[in-house]
Amino acid sequence: MRSIDSLEFYSSRLLDLIGCKPAMLRRTLPGRILRRSAWLPCAPVASALGFTPLPLLYWPILLETLLCHVVLTQAVKMWPIRKAWV
Repeated sequence: MRSIDSLEFYSSRLLDLIGCKPAMLRRTLPGRILRRSAWLPCAPVASALGFTPLPLLYWPILLETLLCHVVLTQAVKMWPIRKAWV
């Protein structure tokens, strides 16, 4: 039986009221935010907001940075496991 005082209880009840599934929201919301953020400098209102399009070299550098971050993070996570520290 769930504790009524728990935040999880209230948040799940709120999501039931809204009618969405939290797992689906967690999967789709970051992608939506990223797409809109990438689109905004190229949008018709960009000049009114003072935005300029990003250089094309930005995207490969961003992809490479994210890939290196994922690889390095995975290596650091696995290092203590291989050493039998965890």
